[in-house]
Amino acid sequence: MDVPTRRIRKLVIGVITYLPFLRKTLSPLSKMIAILERADVDNLSERLSDTSGPSEVRRLARSYNEMLSVSEHRSPLAAHSRK
Repeated sequence: MDVPTRRIRKLVIGVITYLPFLRKTLSPLSKMIAILERADVDNLSERLSDTSGPSEVRRLARSYNEMLSVSEHRSPLAAHSRK
């Protein structure tokens, strides 16, 4: 087997090996994006799941949820969204 063929083979094996990790990482991010896109002044009650995905994704979700909790308690507009 020549060198370019071996490199291509290693690349294909690497991509196939990496796909499950990539899927595990991107799935929670896709869900987060959908929730964040729905968030507005009239909808601040929906929270992100902080139980799935890599630790960085869970940490981001917890930070977002805490930020919304603080906003709900301080903002008159946020209080409106809870009615």
